Amino acid sequence: MRRPLPRPRLEPCWAFRYRLTGKSARARALQNRVEQDSQAPIAAQAPPGAERQTPPLTAPRTSVFFVVDGRKLEAQACMLAASLKRHLAGRAEVIAYHRKDYRISDFTQTLLERCDIAMRPLAGTGPGDPPHWSRDWPVGNKLLAKAEPRDCDVSVYLDTDMLLRAPIDFAAELGEAEVLACVADYVFGPLDTPDAWRKLYGHFGLDLPEDRVTLRAGRKLKLPPYFNGGFAIFREAPIGARPERFGEAWLRDCLEIDGAEGFEDEREGLDQTLYPVTIKRLGARLAMGRQALNFNVQAHGAPSGSEIAIAHYHNFATIFRRNPQLGYEAIETMIETLGAAAARAFIAEFREELGWDRPKFITPRQINQRLQRGARPGPPNLSELAVKFGSDKGPQKHRYSELYQMLFRPYADREITFLEMGLLIGGPEHGKSKDRETRDCPSIRIWLEFFPKAQIFGLDVSDFSWVQHERFTFHRCDMENRSEISRTAAELPALDIVIDDASHASHHQQHAFLELFPRVKPGGLYIIEDLRWQPPGMEREGFTKTAALFQGFQVERAFRHDDPALQRQFEALANDISGCFVFQEGYAKSGRDQVAVIHKV
Repeated sequence: MRRPLPRPRLEPCWAFRYRLTGKSARARALQNRVEQDSQAPIAAQAPPGAERQTPPLTAPRTSVFFVVDGRKLEAQACMLAASLKRHLAGRAEVIAYHRKDYRISDFTQTLLERCDIAMRPLAGTGPGDPPHWSRDWPVGNKLLAKAEPRDCDVSVYLDTDMLLRAPIDFAAELGEAEVLACVADYVFGPLDTPDAWRKLYGHFGLDLPEDRVTLRAGRKLKLPPYFNGGFAIFREAPIGARPERFGEAWLRDCLEIDGAEGFEDEREGLDQTLYPVTIKRLGARLAMGRQALNFNVQAHGAPSGSEIAIAHYHNFATIFRRNPQLGYEAIETMIETLGAAAARAFIAEFREELGWDRPKFITPRQINQRLQRGARPGPPNLSELAVKFGSDKGPQKHRYSELYQMLFRPYADREITFLEMGLLIGGPEHGKSKDRETRDCPSIRIWLEFFPKAQIFGLDVSDFSWVQHERFTFHRCDMENRSEISRTAAELPALDIVIDDASHASHHQQHAFLELFPRVKPGGLYIIEDLRWQPPGMEREGFTKTAALFQGFQVERAFRHDDPALQRQFEALANDISGCFVFQEGYAKSGRDQVAVIHKV
């Protein structure tokens, strides 16, 4: 169930006083050239010999744009393009800017064309044009792109290392504001204290703003307004007391500081540094964008249930190794929008840039299997689904999916009943409240897709009643209370498969087994995960560990427990167990006990 998205918060218009000082002759000349180039008709800026593509809308109200410059950015642009086609198709003009002295590969041009993306060269970037910046600064190309004129009301800049994950109404996000910006995660260079900003604002005759923002990562510094330059929404119409187009003003201010003396340290991340200064200088009405619009996956990961409308991942290791569900989603989006052949060709074209053959990258292995399997009948691979839905049961962590693929494949097309206890990491076993907000249940999504005819039951101490599916039923149950487990068990039908992935406390696991194993059908499976870890705050001192209990039964066909009463209860179930197998971490015999599989007679 999707939750409503919050409207952006409008900030008060910043008062301003404009006094530009110290402008170098080089900066003035470059500004004049950029302004002259920007006044040329848009149609005249198409690549030589190529016709300008007609965007989906005759007069688009919104233009989304990014920059393509270099092989790595080409690979990223292809993935971004597929995500834009899937989630924005026809609702905005999309533009890929490139330097005139850089030729985009034929492959990338073809793919961008298939995604209805227009390619336009940046003004003043031909082989004979003088450099814009005082040093080699490729990041400056995105400032040139922001300054380009566009036939729209609202412009949206995206860094190329981004992935759109949901439809977004960018004009609605902007609301009545003139600029929308997202608070940055980290600060560039020496601007890590309010006092460090005074010189910068003073150069433009501005007072230091009283407003403060808290950066989202690292030391979470509290600073004057500071925003990520990789995402911006702004109106194309001139704004301010001395009206200027925001993109041109942003570029002009960056050129001013780049050409001025005494700002050598501030040149690192210049676009990001000048972003709030330009907003204040123009007196622009500002909307503070929600984090989901520019979610730094490299800094924050991709926590299950988090709302990530746009994933900002920075490098391929972030989405192919550390958060492989995002990498899988990116290539799966390409397969769905452009076809498997296009995805195979993309991988072949950018294999080196993607790091596709790196041994520790998880996404490529799963995508290779996905492409090799093609449209063959049968259920999907559980490891692929674990990566797709961001579950820790997959190859990125526990690797349970490999075992489950063998165990569950015969059940895949049957009308079975399936129970999982513990639906989302981060409950009381990790010190959180049982009344925490829950937004996802990755493994339930896996089971609903893998078992298309199954009735799936979920049990958790936290509330997941918001999950609505005709084949899913939720029961809220506190595993600390055995009588509550017993009552819940009585409400359940006979079960084919049970997985205990709840708190991992030994007494919780064992009380659940004693109450629920009798509900398992003959020939059914009962599985207990994460035997190697018990939550310190919950584990009872001197209580027999679940791993030792079932490891002993596997060897001796008898239960041994420190609590005689519990031992008798387990012994009463022994004749119903046809086999018990305890697997070690990573399926290595030298590893710690990790998962127990109990088969019922």
